[in-house]
Amino acid sequence: MKTRALLFILFTSIFSAFFWIANAQGKEFGISSVTVTPTPLVSILPTSMPFNWQTIYNKNQSNDSNLALAAPIRGTLDDEWADVIIGQPDFGQITPNEVVGNKLFNPGGVYVDRSVQPNRVYVYDAGNSRVLGFRYLGTAQGGPEDGQSCTSNSDHPGSVCVIDPTRSADIVLGQNSFMSSACNGDSAMQNYPVFPSPSKTTLCGLNPISVSILEGGSMAAMATDSEGNFYFPDFFNSRVLRYNNPFATDSVADYVWGQSDFVSADCNMGASYDHPNNKSLCLASPPGHGNTKTGVATDSQGNLWVADTQNNRVLRFPFDPASGVPASTADLVLGQPDFNTATFGTGLNQMGSPTSVRVDNNGNIYVADGEHYWTHTIGRILIFRPPLSNGMSASQMIQSGIAEPTAVELDPAGGFWVNDSDNQRVLRFDNNGNLQQTVNGVPSRTWGGIGIDRDSNLMITGWDPQQVLVYTPPSYTWTSTFLRANEYGSFNQEGPRGLTDPEGLEVVAGQMIVADGPRLLFWNGPQTINNNYPSADGLIGQSDFQTRPRWGKFFGRMRADNQGRLWVIYGPTFDSGTAQINAYQLPLTTGAIPILTISSPLPLQGGGTFTWSWSLIDGGLAYQPDCDCLWVSDRDYNRVFRIAVQKSFFQKLKGLAIHSG
Repeated sequence: MKTRALLFILFTSIFSAFFWIANAQGKEFGISSVTVTPTPLVSILPTSMPFNWQTIYNKNQSNDSNLALAAPIRGTLDDEWADVIIGQPDFGQITPNEVVGNKLFNPGGVYVDRSVQPNRVYVYDAGNSRVLGFRYLGTAQGGPEDGQSCTSNSDHPGSVCVIDPTRSADIVLGQNSFMSSACNGDSAMQNYPVFPSPSKTTLCGLNPISVSILEGGSMAAMATDSEGNFYFPDFFNSRVLRYNNPFATDSVADYVWGQSDFVSADCNMGASYDHPNNKSLCLASPPGHGNTKTGVATDSQGNLWVADTQNNRVLRFPFDPASGVPASTADLVLGQPDFNTATFGTGLNQMGSPTSVRVDNNGNIYVADGEHYWTHTIGRILIFRPPLSNGMSASQMIQSGIAEPTAVELDPAGGFWVNDSDNQRVLRFDNNGNLQQTVNGVPSRTWGGIGIDRDSNLMITGWDPQQVLVYTPPSYTWTSTFLRANEYGSFNQEGPRGLTDPEGLEVVAGQMIVADGPRLLFWNGPQTINNNYPSADGLIGQSDFQTRPRWGKFFGRMRADNQGRLWVIYGPTFDSGTAQINAYQLPLTTGAIPILTISSPLPLQGGGTFTWSWSLIDGGLAYQPDCDCLWVSDRDYNRVFRIAVQKSFFQKLKGLAIHSG
């Protein structure tokens, strides 16, 4: 208790200091200065905390309906709510670019349902909080069944199954359309700090309060049973959902484990961390404080198995013949001595953030025991052989050389596969745990479940590829791709409507102009724009709306002057090269080039030269009309400086630095 109190005092002191600094006296700019009166500090204990404060106050994420705000009323005078949104289809979404049915954003796993032919394939598109499902992947070419749908060559003997790299998924789970991507319907958390409540139709694969959503998400090993029912660990809602044969029915979840209903998302049913029981789950850690990987499995008896990641255990929910589904109460725990303990450990009877579980036809249990956030000491496969009992020790451990295994998957030909993600490889073992095959050189950060189809083709995905890669036996070389990313590996689909990391904005000359990374987008007539996900009317910096390199030179902040020019900072986002300042003639037209470029070094008034670095891309920009001057803030050198734009220099495409400070 004393430790918790000290943590609270320390946290509030730091928070108060930052709050005071942010509201303190403004910096001097030139010869003038602005003073802002500090806001009184608040030091009382809040009644509800954001998710990332839970470990300080030992309070779980709140879904308290008493804290929920009324739905936003937009479009009325003084309602204090935004009325129009650009770059997203609605106010609840925050993901980059345009969400479509054949692109991914930080995917976190693949699963192949081998109970049907052609094999069905599920892909966890975590950044978009959804699962994409495919009835098949391609078309048979050659042979008597040419043109038929297929996933593997053996679907149509004598033919070759050619996978379509751009085919859209057939179904989507967790969203109401292929254009949606919100966590529980509201990634913008419009009722902040209340975490958005889930439902039967929603998922949450990307925490809305992630520090960086482009580096956020989760990973999952998924499962089906013999009847094609799909089981999915809904990570940030700490629950497992079952969809009754979603290809034949609908996208609404039918059963839930780990929560008492479909609208709750509390770790351990509200008891918070380290307080589990035989019905509860705790999958998601506080942001930045733990593993973001988990998994489920079914066995030939219809039991449901869950890698309960934050509780450092694996649970079995036994099949209930009366209801025809697994019971809501677990009857077996591995990794802990009982159902009320959640201790991290490295012994054979302990676990540390297990990430995946599989059960073979002989009842052997395979667990990928992944990693511990603070120590990274665990990377092993635990095998439990019948007879099983609560808290039993593993019968076998495979550990040598394995680093952060994020999935274990059974092969139809026998043996099992391990996604050894930290080593950028996938391993195949026989039933006795002997290494049989190593697939080296897979992309980094290929996390989560791996798919094995009826022909033992290997399917993997992850954050670096941003697509699904297919490796073909016996050599296991990369031969095919589906949900293919563009050449830059961008998130989702590039186009004229979506944005990624926009930094600059100006409304001038009848246009709204946005600096969207390596391109400038503009919308004509901003006063007429409404919430219909409008496409930009033109762009500068790229040849078309579909081209958008992830790295390179980006556009930054911008300002218009009183002479019909738009000034924009342009440069690299990392320590390579220097930034420059471009001027464009207003109004903008597609493909326009700068009428003026100011680059470092510049001649300095009074003699010498003046330089800056790449970090100017993060700087601010202002225009002073009485001297035709630009003011620029320079982060790396802790200064602001002024550039006089003189008419004689227009022809030389230069400026003159006349003041720094």
